[in-house]
Amino acid sequence: MKEQSIGLLAFCNGLQYKLDTLNGKVDGVFEVSTEIRTENGISLISPVIKNISGGELCFGKAYVSVILPPGPYEAFTQYSRWSNENMGEWLPLGGRGLLLTHANGRTTEGNNPFLAMRMIGDKGGMAFHVLPFGDWRIRVWSLAFNSTEPPMEVDLGISDETLAFRLKAGESWALPEVIVQSFKDFDASTGVLHQFLRKYLVPTMKRLPIEYNTWLDVYSELDVPRMRRQLAAAKELGCEVFVIDAGWFGCDDPGWGGVGDWREKTDSAFRGKMSDFAEEVRNAGLGFGIWLEPERFQQGVPVLREHPEWFVLIPETNWYRIDLEQPAAYAYQKNLILGLIDKYKLAYIKTDMNAQLGIDETGASHFRYAKLFYQLMDEIRALHPEMVLECCASGAMRTELEAIRHFDVIFPSDSSNPFTQTDMLIGFIRRFLPGMLMRWITPRELPTADIPYFDKSRKAVIAPVEATWEEYMAVDPESLLAVNFVGGQYGFTGDIASLSAETKALFKKYIDKYKGMRDFMRKADGYCLFDADEFKAVEFAGEEGALIMFQYIASSNLGKRTVYPLGLKADATYEVYGEKRTGASIMEEGVLLDCKENQHWKWRAALVDIKKIG
Repeated sequence: MKEQSIGLLAFCNGLQYKLDTLNGKVDGVFEVSTEIRTENGISLISPVIKNISGGELCFGKAYVSVILPPGPYEAFTQYSRWSNENMGEWLPLGGRGLLLTHANGRTTEGNNPFLAMRMIGDKGGMAFHVLPFGDWRIRVWSLAFNSTEPPMEVDLGISDETLAFRLKAGESWALPEVIVQSFKDFDASTGVLHQFLRKYLVPTMKRLPIEYNTWLDVYSELDVPRMRRQLAAAKELGCEVFVIDAGWFGCDDPGWGGVGDWREKTDSAFRGKMSDFAEEVRNAGLGFGIWLEPERFQQGVPVLREHPEWFVLIPETNWYRIDLEQPAAYAYQKNLILGLIDKYKLAYIKTDMNAQLGIDETGASHFRYAKLFYQLMDEIRALHPEMVLECCASGAMRTELEAIRHFDVIFPSDSSNPFTQTDMLIGFIRRFLPGMLMRWITPRELPTADIPYFDKSRKAVIAPVEATWEEYMAVDPESLLAVNFVGGQYGFTGDIASLSAETKALFKKYIDKYKGMRDFMRKADGYCLFDADEFKAVEFAGEEGALIMFQYIASSNLGKRTVYPLGLKADATYEVYGEKRTGASIMEEGVLLDCKENQHWKWRAALVDIKKIG
């Protein structure tokens, strides 16, 4: 399927303009110039509007507009909510329109800025991505002029819900970029997308450390002797950074309520001596990191009292955000972060944002705010290129493609359920870059004698059912390690100090394996090979070969399942299960995956290596 036309739709100073091209002029008003980079059926569209009117313009709408031929169509969309991100499905449009949107300032809370469309009965179609600064919209319109099946219009860009974007005479406005992809098969096309994203959005990708984070040990209750036990375990397992999550800051505020006051607590946690603990971490051979929420401020924090003019109240939440358009506020925020980096010699910062931004009363739909926030992150990274900057994208709900340009790694979900996270992973593979993702392995081990297992050799390792320990489940340790062996960073949290020597040895084995493969995993193309309720398989493919991760319900008696890998070189030789096979043979004849049966088990997971040997 191919579009009929791509142009620009704008509403400016009370008049609507529709251009059938992305390079053109509305005499006496504005002109549009667009850079389009195209490769393998994918185009990155970068439009710029320039005010040539001689006066101020006010835009209430500015979209890239794509006209598709008559249908009938079905559409694939994704929604995200906390701990249930990237859930998607195909639904027939039936000639109807479609509006995709999100919560104010949180670009992937609600819908994701992604849409795929294909004619019903056809595998081929088109996929669309918005790379937003601030709020965005995707609209699908039915151009129903008569009784025949109508063409469809897809509009992509900044949200027009409250838009009143002012452009002074001579000024230019770089609109949010748009990616348009033509595909022959939806799930077979993801590898080409990932190659394109690496080339045009993140041409350089930082090598990421194995992380331990304190959060799902005991949340914000930071007890130094307990953290020392976790540090010793992290060192033993082979972790490379130790990150203190929420709870270290706020001066005398309990828990993690003092957001925006980045002074240490004096009567709990480190009692003002986190620098000493950071030195202990470095002496153990690990880098030191902290959690930081630079966009949310609690009422009463010192800087808000001293400079109330720097802040914007978010009425929906009663929190404040900093107004980065004010140079003094921007400088404060930048100097604050740089000061923390210097004070604690940080190797890692995990950023978060646990509130909506509210309505942008400037009329810019948070465009200018987001542009400046990402600029700030870019400046921090440029000044400290050795430090890793993580976007905690479940708290922030910020997993749009623009984010991967400004962070080193994206934490996609607060959920620590190792098996339901695979549904989210498949959703990410379809629209995101898997090498930018990091997931947590969250174990805690109980005394085996407390649980009367039939299998007396089984370890009593548990993991959360969702994002907290309120509900938990028994897990097979090797399945836990295998199912999370995905993405560009291997991360750990929970009570790793509770693990037995035997379990620690297994963890160390997988960490060593990941270290040997992390460069491959960082730059691998991702594919969904199978997605059913009781059996799922994903593949990561690259120059060195491929890795298949599959999970299954062992009590379902699935036996051996065949999957058909993608992205291999047809004439190359690979080794699978000790057998030499050509890439063509593997892709055409498939690979058998052994789903071991056990009536007492639920989820299990395993890895299969496909090594290129010639």
